[in-house]
Amino acid sequence: MKYVLAAVPFSDNLGDGVIADNLIGFLRRREKTDEVILCDISYRAKVSTFKSKGSSMGYFLLLPSIIRQIVVVFFFLGKYITVGRGYLDSKLSGCDELLIGGGQLISDVDMNFPLKLYFLIKHAEKHNIKASIVSVGVASRWSWLSKKLMKRVLTSKSILKVSVRDELSKKNLANYFDLVDVELLPDPALMSSLLSYNKRSLAGGEHEKRLGLGVANLRGLNYSSDIINIQQDNSIECFCSIVEKSNAINYVVYLFTNGAIEDEVFLHESIIPALNTRGLAFRVIPRCNSSSELVKVILGFDMLISYRLHANIIACGFNIPFFAVGWDNKVVSFFKSQHREDCVFKSLKDLDLSFNRIIGMLQPKIKLDILGVELKYSSFIEADNGH
Repeated sequence: MKYVLAAVPFSDNLGDGVIADNLIGFLRRREKTDEVILCDISYRAKVSTFKSKGSSMGYFLLLPSIIRQIVVVFFFLGKYITVGRGYLDSKLSGCDELLIGGGQLISDVDMNFPLKLYFLIKHAEKHNIKASIVSVGVASRWSWLSKKLMKRVLTSKSILKVSVRDELSKKNLANYFDLVDVELLPDPALMSSLLSYNKRSLAGGEHEKRLGLGVANLRGLNYSSDIINIQQDNSIECFCSIVEKSNAINYVVYLFTNGAIEDEVFLHESIIPALNTRGLAFRVIPRCNSSSELVKVILGFDMLISYRLHANIIACGFNIPFFAVGWDNKVVSFFKSQHREDCVFKSLKDLDLSFNRIIGMLQPKIKLDILGVELKYSSFIEADNGH
């Protein structure tokens, strides 16, 4: 059985790579196959290290929405014509089943994902390949053309079945695409502990208490968010306050990102200088080069505070206490699915004001049923391949 896994596994936001690692790991454990081919719907072969992306994205976000959409369409159409057609044909050749997901793939973002998935599904139809959409997130902001393209994908004759990662995504599929025959399938990254990543990786004293503080560029987050996040409620001052309070109770703060270039730029150009000016103690994790490195970094923490969803999902998978800013409803929805609504906050300011309460609730109340998650994947993926 040859599977092709299509998503964005080589995104510089390494959470997408963690998703891919776990889907591949599941298939190799349960299907006993090494024939799993990665297909990046952006036609990448490796994780980008394009250092000027942070500044170029800043200029891009200044453009009016309609201009951004035109730029995305013409850029990606050109990439599809010159690279994508041959890339997709080569990846899908000999494929028995196409798995599309997970992550927030059913989203608009200036027509980014609808266009990429449209080209993918056209090639699946061309090769008569059956496809399943696996544990995706579904957004609630849609332009009319993006919605039309995505509906074309979701109603393709190649699509066998659809699964989403949370109740909010299920609701959005029904509201925006009239699609109700979908399954709930937890995020693949929750199975991270079933992979061979389970060793602590950070240097430090044996009894050192480590707080991982995940940094993200709010402007970049707002670009795709369905919530309006106010800068003053997620300011550099809030980061500084959390580090200062952590210093006071002898927590060693490790600053890190999930790998997104714009987050790295924000960390090094804004957060670190501000912390140094105040004379605060902290350490910086060098940018991870792979999804497995990100998992190992998070494994080294005793406590996690992060904006990025998959930092929190990884921590959940290893039962590490985790807290987040609910900058998008997908983050809030994940915490609800884990019955941890009291661990997600409207802003970094709110989290900072609740810091003492957070420290008092560090023992996780709920341990994830990881084998139960795996069984749900078995039921979903094996349903149509004769198992």
